Amino acid sequence: MKREVKFQDRRIIYQVSGMGLPLVLLHGFLLTSGIWGKFRDLLAQKYLVITPDLPGHGMSDDYLPEHSMNLMAEVVLRILEKEHLQKVYLIGHSMGGYVTLAFREQYPERLKAFALLN
Repeated sequence: MKREVKFQDRRIIYQVSGMGLPLVLLHGFLLTSGIWGKFRDLLAQKYLVITPDLPGHGMSDDYLPEHSMNLMAEVVLRILEKEHLQKVYLIGHSMGGYVTLAFREQYPERLKAFALLN
């Protein structure tokens, strides 16, 4: 199900699927949450899967002049707050991996575990 959260007066669009332990999948540069497609559907059979369109990508608004990894990590935190999630598993692909590392630095208490995909 597509959802929306406001962050700094802009829209962030994300999808929530399934039930279970919370798993957040972060896409790479110039991609969208759509890259997770069938993978997301498969994981949603066992997990609560959250797939955001990161700022400036897909249906989410941009934050010009710069989309820093720290800003994107803050966006992920805002989504977790809206969904009332305390700790999550985080998987980042490419640029999403850099966002994952920024999230780990800023909010280590919010992570159960993380993984980086090339």
